[in-house]
Amino acid sequence: MITLEEVKTYMRIDSEDDDRKLSSLLFSAVSYMKNAVGSGLDSNDELYKLACCMLVCHWYENAGVTGKEDVLPLGINSIVTQLQGKYGGGTSEPREIK
Repeated sequence: MITLEEVKTYMRIDSEDDDRKLSSLLFSAVSYMKNAVGSGLDSNDELYKLACCMLVCHWYENAGVTGKEDVLPLGINSIVTQLQGKYGGGTSEPREIK
């Protein structure tokens, strides 16, 4: 299971100022990944943890409602596709968010 500390290490954040926001984003990233990949997803899988960190970082840095950064980076979609193949599915195909 991915922790807030792992996310903060990935993002190189030392302070606790944004812990509440980061925790909320992490919860959302975990939900996103479970919906995209499926309930059989191993929460200790390193690719899963990387994808969660990448999602949190992307959403944290692009908090606006609209803009040029409203599409998930290709790397996240690629990891989701790999995890879908490994764990057999998910409820939806990875898609660009617009």
